[in-house]
Amino acid sequence: MTLSPIEMNVNKWVEYIQTLHPREIELTLERVRKVYMRLYPDGMRCKVISVSGTNGKGSTAELCASIYRQAGYQVGKFTSPHLVYFNERVNINGAAVGDKDLLSSFVRIEAARGDIPITFFEYGTLLAIDLFEHANVDIAIMEVGLGGRLDSVNILDADVSITTSIAIDHTAWLGDTIEKIAYEKAGIARPNKPYIVGMGAPPPSIIEHAKKINTDLQIVTQDFNYYLDGS
Repeated sequence: MTLSPIEMNVNKWVEYIQTLHPREIELTLERVRKVYMRLYPDGMRCKVISVSGTNGKGSTAELCASIYRQAGYQVGKFTSPHLVYFNERVNINGAAVGDKDLLSSFVRIEAARGDIPITFFEYGTLLAIDLFEHANVDIAIMEVGLGGRLDSVNILDADVSITTSIAIDHTAWLGDTIEKIAYEKAGIARPNKPYIVGMGAPPPSIIEHAKKINTDLQIVTQDFNYYLDGS
């Protein structure tokens, strides 16, 4: 880094964190988990909802956030990519995080990171975790970037996991069949915790994985349903 942290604005930080790892995507949890444990060795204090899937992740994350905000909870939401400003990725109680808070978080994470090379998305995940902890949110809703099992969001043990839909995507990293991709996306599920699947007939690899780890599998149209009021 050629500038001291105090001289860095958000745009400069965003440019900088794109240089920390030689690859844009490096699906592994070891490096990012090491930085996370330096920051928060006891883990996050709030409840965590993780959302994976091919389509519908963003809308599902926002729907969950809106429900909890209306119920009076303090809610953090992490999504990607951003449309205009990097700040949009980290949302607290319905608003994008401000520059001042974001800059403070960059400095904290950089101090904890040391010489560990992490990707742009991994850095963003850590920013969200750090900002949610400092905002003392009740619930953190974390949208998975790619896959699930080896995505940086999966360093968190979700209290509720959601997989929205599954289609052929990112085959270079997730596999070239629906079964392989579904297994990766189901990797966010946790034993004895609710795992909600938004597909009436999910691929068998999801069912098998859910049974293997003894998660509380809930499948749309089988275990629950929803109705849209058109009025």
